[in-house]
Amino acid sequence: MTIHLLNCFTCNARVGNLKTGMVCPLIETNDGLVLVDTGLGLGDYANPSWMTRLFRLITVMPFDRKEAAVIQIRQLGYHPEEVRHII
Repeated sequence: MTIHLLNCFTCNARVGNLKTGMVCPLIETNDGLVLVDTGLGLGDYANPSWMTRLFRLITVMPFDRKEAAVIQIRQLGYHPEEVRHII
């Protein structure tokens, strides 16, 4: 079993030195890939929700679509369709 740790969301405080993000493990199993959480999707970058817009106002958020799990899964050489389960 191999576990890939994807950074699917970067969000840092504007005040202080708090740096945070969302780790979305991608796990290779005998039954296919399992993705734990997804972070923001490509649709969230194209059409941000009010919550995402709020986060962008109150934090330092790069808002880089390269952090989308689907992009990172492709960069690892997999097809998104190979993800069999999302937890």
